[in-house]
Amino acid sequence: MFLNKKDSILMITYFYALQGCCPAEWAEDKISALDYLGKKVILLSSISSKKLCNKNVKHYRIPSLSLVDLRHEIDELKNDKQPIPKFTLMLLLPFILTIGLMLDLLQKYVTSGNGGGKWSWTFPAAICALYLSIRHRCELIFTTGGPAGAHLAGIFVKFFTRTRLVCELQDPLTGKGIGRNSRSTFFLGYVEKIMLSYANKVVYVTYDAARYVQSKYQNINANVVGIYPGSKNFNVKNQLINRDKLTIIHLGTLYSARNLYTLIEAIDSLIEEKEISKDDIEILNLGEMYGDLKDHHLSRPYINYEPIKPREEAIKIASGYMVSLLVQHNDSRSNTTIPYKTYDYLNISNPILALTNSIELKEIMLKSGHMAVDINNIEKIRKSLLSLIKNYESCKNNVKSKSIDIVKQTEEIIK
Repeated sequence: MFLNKKDSILMITYFYALQGCCPAEWAEDKISALDYLGKKVILLSSISSKKLCNKNVKHYRIPSLSLVDLRHEIDELKNDKQPIPKFTLMLLLPFILTIGLMLDLLQKYVTSGNGGGKWSWTFPAAICALYLSIRHRCELIFTTGGPAGAHLAGIFVKFFTRTRLVCELQDPLTGKGIGRNSRSTFFLGYVEKIMLSYANKVVYVTYDAARYVQSKYQNINANVVGIYPGSKNFNVKNQLINRDKLTIIHLGTLYSARNLYTLIEAIDSLIEEKEISKDDIEILNLGEMYGDLKDHHLSRPYINYEPIKPREEAIKIASGYMVSLLVQHNDSRSNTTIPYKTYDYLNISNPILALTNSIELKEIMLKSGHMAVDINNIEKIRKSLLSLIKNYESCKNNVKSKSIDIVKQTEEIIK
């Protein structure tokens, strides 16, 4: 028990322990790192999160007030075969049918629908977080794991308790391509200003994002920094399953602006010019494909896909492929972000072919001995593929097996 010790961290994250959900994996890895550091954590998440049983972590779950968000949370519980907290929902039902309904209508009017901020979760989360912070005498409030609503809840607690607040953002709240529409963008900008005014430290996952915020705002309270998060290392052993052809794997969902169109164009041109044959390459997308791109991609004989799998299993599968494929969005939203799977790929240590839209990510890849080309540069993608097919061992030997230590990075984040 650690109720009366002033050494606990209150960690607020909407997503936690949901299969195939990057923010949830992010939060899980943070808990693992904090546990390794010997920290005692009070974890507050949405009800859709799987309950964590750990002697150093007390996990509390709270539902959203929004009928729209709450329905999603209940669906997640059903899909994961978890019990629905009926008693909690009954207690909150009057607030859900009044405040929640009002918030749904307000969001629809102000931002043209419910976005990813999970704003209605902020209200019950803030009240619960304030109680938990006082009860457990927490020395630090740490907000992370995706939706901006978690950061607002942390700000609320900071306002009343003056406890130190560190906010870690997976993606910037403002910038090119951020926000569903002009109203949403305006609101996110307002939240960003509040966060920078009240938080002690705001952590971005790229230096470019941190520099952008530093140049945008003057006289802010927060210490704005860029820190690469790293990810949990599952220490899988590389056992390549097929050397007769170049095997490439991509972990994650393909949709909209994150797709394989340019990669396919490069491969098709190599096949057409008889530089390679269709049997020289095999690509597996381990995750869903949405939209018109699914039919387009699967029409190629060298592309297959399988549904998403639990993360550790997916990483073990990926370790058996010769190349890990990293694909960024081909629009501006990727300029100041780094896909979280990058760190899993670095831990696997097989050559990475990164189709990038971020100068900073490209530099990380090249410094580590991996391949990185602009996602729209067909000619350079062709050259990279030929190099991998004809000189794979040389490409693999160039890789510097140096992952980013999540424990050290987490210690840097919270200090």
